[in-house]
Amino acid sequence: MTGAAFVLWVRQWLLPKVVAVLTFNIALPLWVFLVAGGWFYFDKHSAIRTAVNQAVTKLVAGAEIEALNAKLAEERRIRQWSEAKEAEAKQIAETERQAREALETHFAQTRLENRKRKDD
Repeated sequence: MTGAAFVLWVRQWLLPKVVAVLTFNIALPLWVFLVAGGWFYFDKHSAIRTAVNQAVTKLVAGAEIEALNAKLAEERRIRQWSEAKEAEAKQIAETERQAREALETHFAQTRLENRKRKDD
């Protein structure tokens, strides 16, 4: 393939296909996305990029702080609930212990009264 044939092939066959691909429209031409992606990839130290990065960092950090605060509040609520249930269980156990003690005392008094009756 000679140089002239190559140029002719590029102009007549390849270039129209490349133009068709680059101007394929979704909502914007594809070349707009390519330019934006190239700018985003190669321009890492501009003031705009730095400001955007700082804003995104603050936004993400704020969201993380809010998520951690929500998690902390939920853990506090769960801990308060479990402490209340623990106090309730201790109260029930103490009530049962007192009831068993009163029952044992009552049985002991009953046995003592029964012995006294037998002895009389």
